[in-house]
Order: sequence, then structure tokens, then C-alpha cells
Amino acid sequence: MASVVARQSGGNLPTIGVIWHLRLWKLLFFQSPFHYQIRGQGFRLEGGISVSPRIISVENTKGHISSAIINEFTKSENVELSGRFELENLNLDVNFLEKSADKAEGRLFWKGGEVNYTKGRRPLVIQFPAIEGLFSESEGSLGLVITDVSEGKVLSTVEIAPTGWAKLSVMKRVLALAGQMRPGKNEDKSLIEIQQKLF
Repeated sequence: MASVVARQSGGNLPTIGVIWHLRLWKLLFFQSPFHYQIRGQGFRLEGGISVSPRIISVENTKGHISSAIINEFTKSENVELSGRFELENLNLDVNFLEKSADKAEGRLFWKGGEVNYTKGRRPLVIQFPAIEGLFSESEGSLGLVITDVSEGKVLSTVEIAPTGWAKLSVMKRVLALAGQMRPGKNEDKSLIEIQQKLF
């Protein structure tokens, strides 16, 4: 069985199409019975979904998202990225009764490129190196650690706790990579810390 759903999202975000397939025979082999695709202009995600009485599992999800979509959220900060982000082998188990992550693994990758931003009234363009983000789970929290590919140093961390609080930390190291400060002892200190209640 297959179904297609399309909707127009608000603002400047693109139309979203959803395609899903239910393959009951896969239950015999303990495989994900649902396969889905979510796609639109500038992005595509696909993978498997299985559901138990307590756990929703997202399995072997891969895809990409254009920086043009991300720029819709960063333009208020006068930051514009180029290229696209690749998602590889995301496996996520969510306990919806306890609102916690039971398992998380996968990789988010950006090959780097131009980043345009405004400092004061002066527009600047910098060449940013390749970065990757690795998903993980710890004590029910979903985590994402973003590092530069060449040296493996932490640039940013994201954590979503079972309490519904999300925390974003950005290290001063990003300024060194952007050529806005000299590498040194302060690289591991936080440049930005944001906490937001999600649910």
C-alpha cells in the first residue's frame, strides 16, 4: 500500500511531499514495515519506520537539505551558507511514553564553502572548512556533536533532554576557523549558549 500527501508550508519554505509504503511481509523478518520519503525543493529524506507499544524507531534514514532552506532561519542573524548538508544512516529510537531517546546514531556532513555574514555594516565572505555532526544518546537525551573534519575539534553541541529542554552551545573555535581570532586557549570556551523549551 502506498500513499502520497503534499502540502504547502507557510512562509517561504517549499512544498512538502510525503510518500510511504507499508510492506507487511517485512514483519516476518523483523524489518521495518514502513518505508517513507519526504521531499521538496532543496531537500529529501528517506528511511524506515517501525512502531512498538513504547518505541518509535527511525531506521537507516538518509538524505540532504539545501543551505537555502537553512538560510531562511539564519537570515535574521545576517548569515548565509552555501552548498547542502548530507544526512547519513540516522537510526533513532524514541520512547514516546517517557519522551526520551533510547538510541541515536548517524552522521550529518557539510563539505564546507562560502559563508556570507555582516559584521556591523560590513559584509564579509569567509571560506569555512568541512564539518560533520555525530548523533548520540546519553541518559535519554539526544545529542549532536559538530566538529571540523580535518582536526576533529568540537565546534558546537546540541542536546535535547527528556524534560523537553534543548541546549545549543557554540565554541569560540568557530571564530578561529573563520579567521576572526587567533587560535589559542580560549577556543574551548562557549561563544554562544542558547536554551529553549521544545515540548
